[in-house]
Amino acid sequence: WIRHGLTMADYSNATSLLTGAEWLSTLNPFVYSGLGIGFAMAVSASGAAWGIALVGSALVGHSVARPHVRTRNIVSIVFCEAVAIFGVIASLLAVIKMGSYAVGDDDALTCNARFAGWSFFFGGLTVGICNLFCGVSVGITGGAAVTADASNPDIFIRVLVIEVFASVLGIFGLIVGILQISGAPTAV
Repeated sequence: WIRHGLTMADYSNATSLLTGAEWLSTLNPFVYSGLGIGFAMAVSASGAAWGIALVGSALVGHSVARPHVRTRNIVSIVFCEAVAIFGVIASLLAVIKMGSYAVGDDDALTCNARFAGWSFFFGGLTVGICNLFCGVSVGITGGAAVTADASNPDIFIRVLVIEVFASVLGIFGLIVGILQISGAPTAV
């Protein structure tokens, strides 16, 4: 609206004057990069907590009758904690790379700075969503592993392999998020 020579007093809804491309160009993508970083950590931790709740309820329930389940299946809790750590790793990498961009409020954003800001946002979004689903899948397979181990202790290793496959989803999300974050151009 400033480009058109209008003030806020002239129009009550100045956003109606902007096209979609103009509106997107007025947004500072580093605000959204901070949201992406927070999203990676918060949603990854939520996935880990959900997985721990699923595994923990099965673990507590079956360890009453079968005490050996308690010690062998603690690895399922560790897999769930790794999901939260994946979100922290991606967030730290984004924060370290984002620190090289020093953009003031009045400074014009370059194309590289815009691309970097959106890369941080979508990298965090990717890691967070992948780790949410990874935490839930590790929790479900971990709960099933506890139940299977309580009924037949001989199949523990075979069921643990399936749980590792569920955990790999979070590693894939972390790798894709790191590729998105590291694809941001370096500040000059």
